[in-house]
Amino acid sequence: MILNLQIALEFLLHFIVIQWIYEKTSLVRIPRMILPIAFLVECIGGILGMSYNVGLSFMTPFYLLFYAYFYGKERTTNMLAFYAFYPLVLYLLIFNGYAYFLMPGFGITSDFLNKSYLYFIFFDLLIIPTFVALSKLLNIDFKYLRVLERDRKFGRIMFFTNFVLIAYVIMNYSVVVASRFFDLYYAGHIITLIGYIAILYAVYSVNRYADEYFENERRKENRRHLDDLEKYSEQVESLYETLRSFRHDYT
Repeated sequence: MILNLQIALEFLLHFIVIQWIYEKTSLVRIPRMILPIAFLVECIGGILGMSYNVGLSFMTPFYLLFYAYFYGKERTTNMLAFYAFYPLVLYLLIFNGYAYFLMPGFGITSDFLNKSYLYFIFFDLLIIPTFVALSKLLNIDFKYLRVLERDRKFGRIMFFTNFVLIAYVIMNYSVVVASRFFDLYYAGHIITLIGYIAILYAVYSVNRYADEYFENERRKENRRHLDDLEKYSEQVESLYETLRSFRHDYT
């Protein structure tokens, strides 16, 4: 009974954390009336995930994609895929980082974790402050994603980012399933490290291009402003010469 309550609480916290990350990333507040349906989908995914031992996030990308398409302002495939997978991948990376690297340092093994969901609940509570810290550390501003959404070069960068996100999800679930049949103790650690490196590089690429893009736009705007001032000066000078000529003719 206690274990069932822990599982139910883990389902709820997982959903709340994913929901929070999505809204902070997409800058869209999902209508609260739709949340019970999304939570039901999450629970179905959780039950299926536990049945096939693939984790609690089996259906998460589906309702996040639903959010992005019907309530977000994104219409390109790249951005729809990004918002469907980015919150889940950030959740998994932070969660797995604690599970694979922090807990073993305290002598807590995966066998012990599987006997109690209290540590999973504790990890969920740590994900939000960790996400905030990472976002500030990486200086991520999600507002520029919409501005650059239809930029061709930015689209290629987002395609690479989405490839990394989806590849990590597939590899993460593959390791979980394969570990039921093979001894893959360090596979999760390796996948998580590779995931961190790949995601950090993808985010760095997005930030760098966004900075370059907006810096170029500022330079173009300053150049246009200087050109307008130059044209205005020429017009004033021309008007002055016209007035001088007019005055000379009538004196």
